[in-house]
Amino acid sequence: MLLEGSENFSAEELSRTLDFYGTYINLTPEKDLSGVVIFFLNKHLEKVLELIREIIFKPSFPDNELSALMKKRQRWFLVNREKPGNMAMDRFFESVFGKSHPYGRQITENDFESMTTDLVRNFHARYYTPDNMTIIISGKIHPQILPLLNQYLGELRREGPLPGEMHFT
Repeated sequence: MLLEGSENFSAEELSRTLDFYGTYINLTPEKDLSGVVIFFLNKHLEKVLELIREIIFKPSFPDNELSALMKKRQRWFLVNREKPGNMAMDRFFESVFGKSHPYGRQITENDFESMTTDLVRNFHARYYTPDNMTIIISGKIHPQILPLLNQYLGELRREGPLPGEMHFT
């Protein structure tokens, strides 16, 4: 949901702005990690980094967008869960790890209905932090990339405790 809106941009505004700067973002969430792959033109480096900071660290997670996304994902899930390849993979992970292990537990139809913006916000606050981030740069490297990366992403620090985290004074 990182592209569904942020503190300063609606989903439509983000999409239009990214298009204007010739930027393509590929989000790759997986069980153990997630990735944000960004393709952009060097001439827009500073503006793109400013947008990336906003997208990754200041998403708004609008309720209506989450609801629409969960309905879409639930429909996809219902269609795909009966495919033999998916059924075999589910049974394989269940048998190797057990039904109570995170890798063995299978998604159910109810999981989509019980998703809330609070769950998404807490997950984001806990895992989408500068401490958990690695930046890999490839392609034609702009001479100002390191100073600009430090300016927009290098000085970030987590604000406050993680959800559910206890601090003693």
